[in-house]
Amino acid sequence: MGFFYTYFIAPILWLLFKIGALFFAEFKSREKVIFEFAKKKSIIPANQKVLWVHAASMGEFEQAKPIIEYIRSKEKQLSILVTFFSPSGYDNQKNYPFADVITYIPIDTICGMEQFILKVHPDVVVFIRYEIWPNLLQLLSAKSIPYFYVNATFPNSWFWESIGRSFLKKLLSNAEGIYAVNEQNFDKFTQLIESSNVHRSADTRIDRIIEKVRTYEVERWYTLPQKPTLVLGSSWKDEEMLLHSISSDLLDKFHCIIVPHKPDNATIERLQGVFPNSVLLSQLRQEEIVDNQIVIVDTVGKLLSLYSIASVAFVGGGFGRCVHSTAEAIAYGIPTFCGPNVSSSPDATTFQRAGVLCIVRNKVEVETMLLKVLTEKEWIELNRNRIEEIFQPSIGESQRIGEIIRSFLH
Repeated sequence: MGFFYTYFIAPILWLLFKIGALFFAEFKSREKVIFEFAKKKSIIPANQKVLWVHAASMGEFEQAKPIIEYIRSKEKQLSILVTFFSPSGYDNQKNYPFADVITYIPIDTICGMEQFILKVHPDVVVFIRYEIWPNLLQLLSAKSIPYFYVNATFPNSWFWESIGRSFLKKLLSNAEGIYAVNEQNFDKFTQLIESSNVHRSADTRIDRIIEKVRTYEVERWYTLPQKPTLVLGSSWKDEEMLLHSISSDLLDKFHCIIVPHKPDNATIERLQGVFPNSVLLSQLRQEEIVDNQIVIVDTVGKLLSLYSIASVAFVGGGFGRCVHSTAEAIAYGIPTFCGPNVSSSPDATTFQRAGVLCIVRNKVEVETMLLKVLTEKEWIELNRNRIEEIFQPSIGESQRIGEIIRSFLH
């Protein structure tokens, strides 16, 4: 399996990205960044320790941030390298202030990874969640460079669960530590490698969310009406049309804020057509009172703060491939619901099992949830207390893992 991957799959993947760069802007931008990085003679001083953190994209990097920032606070002379696979990570985080070098990870060929390792000379490598790059992992093992998996989720693909299982076992058995994001993933990893290097852990992003919740100063965009606030966060068309179908008598009892996952011009225009009695957040003034109008958020970076004023949250993505992050809303202790597709999200799965994330499949279930928010105050309080119980054991996980990583830097 290793031979086939190294000499067939990896070169074909490399070739596909080269061809893609001729036709697609994202591929071209990625190749340009990698080319410019390769041209630089000196990236990191040879006498400095180097921590390399890799995340596939922006969502995974949010889990890496509390670890990076904790280690940075303790290790002033350490060089921190961050790599991404997708443009969503690199483009949004290329100016992240706690890293010294930020770039794309090269395609996983033996030659490309060998050159990259020689250039950045890492002392410790940390992978976030599920990134499996066989040639890179084998090179790290051969060079005795320790590597960790943090917020680890078992690769969710037919290949790794079947014909690639023995190959995966070989790759992960050499990891210095695998910190499974929840009990379900811990069980899967221990069934694979039965190693003392697999540890029960928690989502390190919880530390970041809790910190933001505790310190966030709520921005005042406009004067809120005297009614409960419903925030539809990271929404897609399915959730937006479901909201549109709800009885107007019920919906009018809520102040509604829609935060689309992609607030581009086409999405905003479509939402304005669906909700004609709406107003854009960018058009509101602080003194303006919004009553029965739906507020459409047409800028990015507002969702966490908006959850702070919410009475209930409807998180998007659950009618598509997978629900988006539910932890930000739940961290505020508010009733939260989403569509049924949660299996690929470790935090959503955990919250659902704990009873603090409700699943809705249709208009009737959404209306039932909203009526419950309006009428069952005792349930809301019990829900808030249960959330505190769930979050408490996870607090400090990033510092604990950060200390373990630090021990391998000295």
